[in-house]
Amino acid sequence: MNRLRLSIIMSEFNFELESIDKTKLKATSWQVESPTALILWVHGFAEYRQRYDEFANYLNSFNYSFAALDLRGHGESDGKRGFIRNFSDYLSDLNALVEWSKNKAPNVPLILGAHSMGGLILARYLEVGEFPRPVEAALFSGPFMGLGMPIPAWKEGLGKFMSAIIPSLSLPAGIDPALISTDEEIVKNYAADPKIFKTATARWLTEILDAQSKALENANRISLPLLFCQGLGDKIVDIAAGRKFYDGLASSDRTYKGFDGLYHEILNERRPSRDEVYATYSDWLKKRFPRR
Repeated sequence: MNRLRLSIIMSEFNFELESIDKTKLKATSWQVESPTALILWVHGFAEYRQRYDEFANYLNSFNYSFAALDLRGHGESDGKRGFIRNFSDYLSDLNALVEWSKNKAPNVPLILGAHSMGGLILARYLEVGEFPRPVEAALFSGPFMGLGMPIPAWKEGLGKFMSAIIPSLSLPAGIDPALISTDEEIVKNYAADPKIFKTATARWLTEILDAQSKALENANRISLPLLFCQGLGDKIVDIAAGRKFYDGLASSDRTYKGFDGLYHEILNERRPSRDEVYATYSDWLKKRFPRR
């Protein structure tokens, strides 16, 4: 197996996309020659695409190409940090990446994957169901179907009020870095990373809450093969809401995997737990999309 992996030719390049409203988005492709499938990935809130470099290279070793973008207001992409006017803005960003894939890998299966807020975006994208090309499967990591700690009523009320009059008003996001991972080095790097911002906006909050409600209500519109993974020690997102979404799916080929003791970023946990998580994704993929 090691000799096989070394024989795979891998390359990485950065490129730029344009969303439907002309917002410029930065993206990266980690590609292999003659891939078995192409995986497009959507990151979580406040983070960015390069945090999945190790995971991308791991999947490359099994002959899967991988590409990810920075959503608007994130990483190197344009836009105010943590701001959207409508949740559909995020769907348009993902759609731009899917459009890009039509020319770059038109003859291989397309798989969509996402973490946290990216999982909420992916869920709504699949539920709306308007794709530029067929989507063969979906991968989820700790999707943000609800808050791990409920928002106080006064704060939610203030957010809704400000969303109507000052939608771009920045508010503290309130994410405790210690809840990201059980790996202290990962937590330290996350807290010090200048690309990870610490605020959200009033309109972002109201759009997210609305999208979460719609995602749970419309889960039965999703019927494609799907892998759903989450850390059972996650206090950032609502584990029960994630399970409710999974239970509502119409997919006949679906797999749920909860990891005891792991926190929110299961792809950034301490080893050997991280290796177990990685293997869960690669094993699932290899059974459904074996190397040609």
